[in-house]
Amino acid sequence: MLNLHPGEAYAMQGLTRTDRLGLLIKGKANVISGQHFLHQIQANEFLDSPEFESSRSGVEEKFKVSIIATTPCRAVVWQRQSLEYLLIKETHLSISWRCFLSTDITKKLLHERQDGDRERFPLGYPTSKFHPDQSLPMKRPRKSQNQVLILI
Repeated sequence: MLNLHPGEAYAMQGLTRTDRLGLLIKGKANVISGQHFLHQIQANEFLDSPEFESSRSGVEEKFKVSIIATTPCRAVVWQRQSLEYLLIKETHLSISWRCFLSTDITKKLLHERQDGDRERFPLGYPTSKFHPDQSLPMKRPRKSQNQVLILI
């Protein structure tokens, strides 16, 4: 278990090694790159899932972002080697774990994309009608003759 006070860093950009994975149990933390706020991490979210997935065991990589507690935080932290060993031994657990990590990373990426959309479009503009690559409009669902909702 790891306790962080407001303002205390879980990871510092360019300094902290990516040799662990943390799950925030209580509190909130901000993810910052340089001087730019990227997103907030809340309870029941992984602190460093993108860094964990993008780095490899045995390679000494550093965080590309800083993660700073904004409220009193409590986290469970696993060391990479121990966690990877467990996931190799327990394949069922490994599958579930990868799903949890993938979901967490996807939510973070979507959150960043939505924040970026807010900056590109005026307030109140319905960004949800755009395709994720922002170049193709999404097709609206329509009902068939059998009243079944289909996407074209």
